[in-house]
Amino acid sequence: MLHNIKMMVIARNVIEMTAPIYHSTVEFLLFAVDMRSIVCS
Repeated sequence: MLHNIKMMVIARNVIEMTAPIYHSTVEFLLFAVDMRSIVCS
């Protein structure tokens, strides 16, 4: 039981660490698509 709680805490820490990176990557991709559509049009 204790081992499962430990794994959940570790998983949560990893998600919290990687979530901002993932979020900024998505925002950058959306920005790149916007720029491309502005340049192409």
